[in-house]
Amino acid sequence: MTAPISHLPESIIVGVDTHLDEHTAVAINHLGARQGEIQVPSNTSGYRKLERWASSLGPLDAFGIEGTGCYGAGLSRFLSDRGYCVFEVNRPDRSTRRRLGKSDPIDAEMAARSVLSGVADQTPKTGTAEVEMIRILKSVKDSAMKARTQAMNQIRALIVTAPPDLRDTLRALSSSKLIDRCIRLRPGSIPTSVATMKLPNRQMDLPLLTGDRLGKWQAACGKPGGGGERTPGRRPDYRHRLLPQ
Repeated sequence: MTAPISHLPESIIVGVDTHLDEHTAVAINHLGARQGEIQVPSNTSGYRKLERWASSLGPLDAFGIEGTGCYGAGLSRFLSDRGYCVFEVNRPDRSTRRRLGKSDPIDAEMAARSVLSGVADQTPKTGTAEVEMIRILKSVKDSAMKARTQAMNQIRALIVTAPPDLRDTLRALSSSKLIDRCIRLRPGSIPTSVATMKLPNRQMDLPLLTGDRLGKWQAACGKPGGGGERTPGRRPDYRHRLLPQ
């Protein structure tokens, strides 16, 4: 069980429930008494407004923020850059929502109480280090691979309903040979030939994107602190998940 964190007397702890356009914050003191509530827009001016409001309540001890890897990423970085102690808070469990209901102020208050009790004790990812670049490159690679597979599936589906002469010519070819053959098709009276000519152009573009991003991504993973290029059992596809920041 995690030991409660020691909080300064008369200090203020702020919990924040984050959303796309607006954040809701609730402040409590070191005894758990509720001090106030505020809603701010999820932009830099809103972050400054939240900081001024929280500072007016007393000495700030810590912030507990939900969704630091999503809607709360900007606020988390803003407060961390200003030297505040920021903790990542999980969403309230279902038992809490059954007892207290579901609302933004309740979620924000539960985030603050998680920090006060020591349940929330994890520092959020910075989102600005090289590790974040690796994660973004992985996302680009995954989407490119998905689009590439989708394009090939579309080509195969078109061949199934193509006229016999065209179908018999294309259906037995491997994927690479099928792409080469379809690229050489020319527009004619058969709609299928036009479609199977266009789709491979997209199919050919995707490996260039995938290969370019994959090379940068693997190079970043292989740097010191990047996951260990030669570590047995750690493929680049999963190595980024083991990195802390």
